[in-house]
Amino acid sequence: MSPRKPRGVDPEAGAEAEPEAGADAEPDGGPKISPDVGLCSACTFVRRVESRRGSVFYRCERSAEDPRYPKYPPLPVLTCPGFVAMDRPPRP
Repeated sequence: MSPRKPRGVDPEAGAEAEPEAGADAEPDGGPKISPDVGLCSACTFVRRVESRRGSVFYRCERSAEDPRYPKYPPLPVLTCPGFVAMDRPPRP
């Protein structure tokens, strides 16, 4: 019997591009971002990543240039020194 590979969460494995406007999008054409993720739901630096299996992760784009920010922060994010509000109003 061959050894089994550990099963971990790897949001980037099999990640797909953000969905096109449609059922999984906001009226303005952006992807749905749940308000349950906290501040990230209204932040300029959030990127919604969906795996092929349908799992959704929220990536902090600030992490690419600043190691103080985790790539996939534990949710909900209630405080963040790098938060920058989007131009559009936050989702209800």
